[in-house]
Amino acid sequence: MSPKTAREELKMGRMAVVLITLRLLSDVATEDWTMTTSDRKAISGSCVVIPCTFDFPSHTYKAVHGAWFKYWYSWKYTIAYSKDPNYRMSTFVGRTDIIGDLEQKDCSLKIDNLRPEDSDNYYFYVDVEGFDDHTFRKPIQLQILDAPDRPKMLLPEDIQEGTLVHIICKALHTCPDNPPKLTWSQLPSSSVSDTIESGDEISTVLTFNTSYRHHNQIVRCTCVYPQTNHRVFNSVTLSVKYSPHNTSVRMTTGKGKTVSLICSSDGNPAVHRFNWFKISEGNVTNLTLSGQTITVPYGFEVEISYYCVATNSLGSSQSLPVHIPTEYSPRNTSVRMTTGKGKTVSLSCSSDGNPAVHRFNWFKISEGNVTNLTLSGQTITVPYGFEVDISYYCVATNSLGSSQSLPVHIPTAYGAVILPESRCTQYQTYIICLCLVQTNSTVNVTWALPDGSTGETGSDGIYEVQSVTNSSLMTNTLTIRGGKLFEGINCSIADDGGGRPLQRLLEIQSDGSPVGMRWELIQKYGLVAAGGAVLLITSPLLIYFIVKARKRRDKPQGNGIKRTQKANSTTKSELMSVRPKQMEKCVEAFVTRGKVNQRKDDEGLEMKSNLHPNSNLEGNLYENYQWDQDLVYTNI
Repeated sequence: MSPKTAREELKMGRMAVVLITLRLLSDVATEDWTMTTSDRKAISGSCVVIPCTFDFPSHTYKAVHGAWFKYWYSWKYTIAYSKDPNYRMSTFVGRTDIIGDLEQKDCSLKIDNLRPEDSDNYYFYVDVEGFDDHTFRKPIQLQILDAPDRPKMLLPEDIQEGTLVHIICKALHTCPDNPPKLTWSQLPSSSVSDTIESGDEISTVLTFNTSYRHHNQIVRCTCVYPQTNHRVFNSVTLSVKYSPHNTSVRMTTGKGKTVSLICSSDGNPAVHRFNWFKISEGNVTNLTLSGQTITVPYGFEVEISYYCVATNSLGSSQSLPVHIPTEYSPRNTSVRMTTGKGKTVSLSCSSDGNPAVHRFNWFKISEGNVTNLTLSGQTITVPYGFEVDISYYCVATNSLGSSQSLPVHIPTAYGAVILPESRCTQYQTYIICLCLVQTNSTVNVTWALPDGSTGETGSDGIYEVQSVTNSSLMTNTLTIRGGKLFEGINCSIADDGGGRPLQRLLEIQSDGSPVGMRWELIQKYGLVAAGGAVLLITSPLLIYFIVKARKRRDKPQGNGIKRTQKANSTTKSELMSVRPKQMEKCVEAFVTRGKVNQRKDDEGLEMKSNLHPNSNLEGNLYENYQWDQDLVYTNI
């Protein structure tokens, strides 16, 4: 045998081995019939699509046909046949269809208008025309439900404040033509993803940033099936871990002069430690107390506060300080006046004290005399409408001391009152007069110079009058331009309500500025210099009259009034004020240049006053007092 022939025989042998191997592999492939599917649940009245794919040995064929059987492989149980759509059980006519493309090895089956009796096992048969047919022995199981199951909810086990959380809601979905609708209950700062379909489920995702406010909140997912009108839902309760929040201290009275302080705080995990701190005169002290409740004394004169710090495994939180009650004598004592029945007014005394005020005493001021009314109620009723000016004040007392209010003026028979704060002020080239009238009705205000009129507008003076009313206070302003000097100017009022007319002489004061004072001094001392010569000539006559006047010093005047400070003040005005004679016991008085402050309540005139902090009643403070118009109470 030649070498060439040997090589050819070897080559032919190798080719035979390859062909035999391919033949063996081809024989294995032809024996492989496979089907992939899964069991299904569906809702009665809805539809279901049973997914199905298959494969068969590689072989030439003309066409592929398929059929589904109920129970077992038997043509009498056929429910769908691709080669003859009319060949099926009568109960499935018009309800079943092989929707998969058999040429693409897709054997998916759709059943509409599902019935409870459709629950069963189903088998698939394939006919590869020109090759072979095959019935897959493994069935799929279909379960028909009267109502859908509740949605499934998935969320993380450990949720901490400040983290991004996703909650998944899944529901049964077997009918692509009518998918169910999923909705969420609302949560602050949350968002919802689009619906996702996967197999026999539909799902959606709720995403939100967690806060301690989400703890114990219920999140609900609702699923609505439009084809069957079923509505099912599921819910979860959020458990969020967070450091303490809303830490506060609550105070309750204890035994004796003590209070109990209770620290409360909200945390998850629960707070396991409470620490207490004391604030006194700006200093903070750690009390080294760790209980949730502590008991501390009260009643000190200095202000003391306490606060707590609550701690859990995630952090701490501090409360706001709570002030411990202090003890003090009455303060902010004032009288409020309201109209009563007939010609009466009600006077109510209010005061702040700890311990609480237990006694109110009332005093009356009339024509410079102070009378203790021996009344101890917080509210009294008194008449009004007298021709003289009458005022009342109260004294509030607790176990630590007393506090006196400022007097309140009672309406007089004049219907309106010109307040003592009315005044005139001299400036360099003009004078401004303020006439302040307290009234509950319309009044007319007129001005008069010493010669009886306001004069006429001319080169030596321009007279301007303005009036502003605020509640029960009328402010009437007179402006006199020019450098003319006056001793005083009269303000007169006439009440349209039928009250008697009233007037008050307003003395002119300097504005106190260097220019104003210099102008006033030039006017005054210029007149003095001019009269000096006359004084030298008439000095003998002046001495004679002085001696004669000394002899008549103690004799009554023509009007029956003695020349005392009190008489002078009453001739100037029918309103009076108080100036204490003794400095040991005094009622606080103020120069009447402050802002006038009045109020009017729903029933009538109301005048409120706050007591000066240093004014305390001790005995009868008004005995042996002189009365003057230069100082008045700022109680309006």
